[in-house]
Amino acid sequence: MGVIKQHIKDFTTDRRAWLLMVVFFGVQAVLFYQTGMVTTLEAEKYIREGTELAANGNLTETRFVFYLPVILLVSICRLLHLSLYFVIIIQVLFSAISLYCFYRVAAHLSTKTWALGVALLLAVCIPVQQWNMYVYSDSLFISLSVIFFSVLYFSSINKTCNWKVLLIIPVVWCFARPAGLLFVLPMFVLLFTIKRKQKWILFTALGALLLMIIAASAYFNGGGDLDTLKPYIEEHIICFVPQNTAGANLNIVHTGNQLNDLFYYILHNPGHFISLLAQKLVSFFNLTRPWYSLSHNIAMVLLMLPVYLFFIPGIIRLFRTHRSFAWFVISVLIIYPVGVVLQCDDWHNRFTMPVFPLMMLTAFYGLYHLVHNIRSKK
Repeated sequence: MGVIKQHIKDFTTDRRAWLLMVVFFGVQAVLFYQTGMVTTLEAEKYIREGTELAANGNLTETRFVFYLPVILLVSICRLLHLSLYFVIIIQVLFSAISLYCFYRVAAHLSTKTWALGVALLLAVCIPVQQWNMYVYSDSLFISLSVIFFSVLYFSSINKTCNWKVLLIIPVVWCFARPAGLLFVLPMFVLLFTIKRKQKWILFTALGALLLMIIAASAYFNGGGDLDTLKPYIEEHIICFVPQNTAGANLNIVHTGNQLNDLFYYILHNPGHFISLLAQKLVSFFNLTRPWYSLSHNIAMVLLMLPVYLFFIPGIIRLFRTHRSFAWFVISVLIIYPVGVVLQCDDWHNRFTMPVFPLMMLTAFYGLYHLVHNIRSKK
């Protein structure tokens, strides 16, 4: 609680932070004016599950346990007879908190003026911010991820760990969205680099890996229309967009355990799997889409280029100054994309957005030190 009070005190006296919030809420107002609250498509199932939870105290399918935050918010709306706009308000507030956490990390890595610059870029980054207007699981997942990244960053630089907080983080991550499972192992990579002499960290990480597999199995076998092999049989790069409707000639089995069937496919069709995986990874990191307008794709390129260009010097610098956090960043950007695209990539890149702020932060650190070094030489 003392840390939270200190953050609140710092915020109230930081004019740059106030400016950041003014811009952020201005962007949210524009987004709300343009799109309103989106309750269609994927939102329909969360609204259905939240309504079911409020009415009968249960979910229709076990796998929806892995989307609990947004479902609980809908359920609260039903129980208290509130409008679903309450969900949007909570999502925007969490997004504001995450933006401030992002700003705090950037300020620690550089100066408050530089930090304000990169935080303003995140505040106006529509591919990230647009999901606050959707009753999807993505907004809260993105916000929680940025908040947790900041907690782990300050834990790594201070070499101190609040174990209660660090035990809560993976639990919340996993129940915010299934992809949260993919952050658990990188978190233990970070803890191991901080406390590498404590062997129990390694055993805990192995235990976490086992729990990840069990939780993944529970999700994939949690009922509904989820079919882990369909994206491979029909060769989906983008979800629900088959490239081969006739079906590829593959060596597969249907055992009733979807995770087991997926591993069997990977082991017995390595060439096909690697080819699809490579295409999906390109799609994951490529924010352009053929169905976007030319101006939209140009904007995406202008967003991607500096992030990917300065990420390399940024991660090199992180290894020199904050090695533990650098290992975390690298492990996230290996494990998370591969884990996500085991199925398919999203039509609008929303699967990329939980880690995009982390890439922005690393790239910003690279740019800051390049400019600092140039000025020093002059």
